[in-house]
Amino acid sequence: MSDILKNRKGKVLGRILVKGELSLLSPLIIGTGTGNETDNDLQTDGMGLPFIPGSSW
Repeated sequence: MSDILKNRKGKVLGRILVKGELSLLSPLIIGTGTGNETDNDLQTDGMGLPFIPGSSW
């Protein structure tokens, strides 16, 4: 990770926006990883738009 985005206190220092289409070779699950209310809650940003976190791979 770039030194610009590193922070020892775990705070987000920046974001990178990538737009495009994905062609997947295997299933991709985009969820929050918390809660059991639904099968899979969609992870959203601060504006309520869905997003894929950088750790999903």
